[in-house]
Amino acid sequence: MANTYHDQLAGSDLHANKIDATTGTELTTVSQATYDNRWTRQSRGVNTSAPLTGGGSLTTDRTLSIPAASAAVDGYLTAANWIVFNAKQSALGYAPVNKAGDAMSGLLTAPLRDYGGQVYNAKSFGALGDGKQVLDGSMTSGNPILTSTSAGFVSGDVGKIVIVTGAGGLGNGNLLYATIQAYSSATQVTLSSSATHTVSSQSVVWGTNDFASLTSACTAAASKGCTVFMCLSSEKWV
Repeated sequence: MANTYHDQLAGSDLHANKIDATTGTELTTVSQATYDNRWTRQSRGVNTSAPLTGGGSLTTDRTLSIPAASAAVDGYLTAANWIVFNAKQSALGYAPVNKAGDAMSGLLTAPLRDYGGQVYNAKSFGALGDGKQVLDGSMTSGNPILTSTSAGFVSGDVGKIVIVTGAGGLGNGNLLYATIQAYSSATQVTLSSSATHTVSSQSVVWGTNDFASLTSACTAAASKGCTVFMCLSSEKWV
C-alpha cells in the first residue's frame, strides 16, 4: 500500500511504500495490520524496588533516585552519617566485662599501679571484720561457761575466737583466749577453755579470726612496694 507525496522542486509526485521494520519487505494492503503493530507506540515502563525510587510508565520522563537511609528507610549513607560511622570504636578483640546488660558479682582481679596512697581493703582478701564487744562478761574459775546479758549470742558464733579480760592466766595478761564451742542461749555460750579467775562485768570480744586475711592484705601491699599502714574502720577485727 503506497503513499503519494508531491515533490515541490521536481514538480512530480513521489511514491513511498510502507516497509515492514522487522523483515524489510514492502507491506501490502493485506498486511496493513502488521504495519500498525510494528510502528504503533507500545506501553512501556521502568519498575524499581527499594531503595531505588522513581519508576513508572515511560509516557513521561522519570527520575530515578535513592533516599538517605534512616531508622525506618533503606538508602544511602550520608556524608554526615559516614563521619559518625567512621569514628566508631573498632572491634575490641575481647568480650568486655561491663557491656550493657551485664551483671557482675564476686571479686574482680586486675593489676593496679600504685601512685601512692593505694588502699588495700582487707575484706577483698576474705576478712569479715564481724567482731563484737560487750562489757558485762562473767565467768567462774575452772568453768568454761561465759555469760553476758547484753551479748546477743547466736548459733553462728560457734567456732569464733573469744577474748575475756581478767579470766586468763598471768602469762596472758589475765586475758583468756578461747573459741566458742557451744551455743546455749543469747546470753550464754560454752568456751573451749575454762576461766583461771572468776570475773564479772568484764570486756568480752568475739568474732571471726581475720588474722590470715589481714596478713594476706599486708603481704599483697608490700609486694607492690607499698608501705603498710593499718587503718581500722568501725568494724571490729579479731
